[in-house]
Amino acid sequence: MKIDKPILPPGGDPAVRGTPSTRKPEPGPGGGRLPPPPSASADETVALSSRASLLARAEQMMNEVPEIDWQRVETLRAAIQSGQFRIHPEKIADSLVREVEALLHSES
Repeated sequence: MKIDKPILPPGGDPAVRGTPSTRKPEPGPGGGRLPPPPSASADETVALSSRASLLARAEQMMNEVPEIDWQRVETLRAAIQSGQFRIHPEKIADSLVREVEALLHSES
């Protein structure tokens, strides 16, 4: 496994072509641009169920957590390069078996 390949931080992905605020709208049917959504009037309301509110809060919390812990990545990279990183296949196998068992029990 090669570990010298640079890892791009968030926003450094060359495949991403802009942020949501800078991306151009996708073409609509027939190649034309989609019209902006209609504005809501002042007397319109939306009620969310408790589950929808919980999901919205969970999504907000997930967005606040970085996808990659760069400090942990660098710590692991240094440990691998110095030969100090040890793999414990028994622990990995035990964890995989427990996860599969939990999935099988949850489906029944």
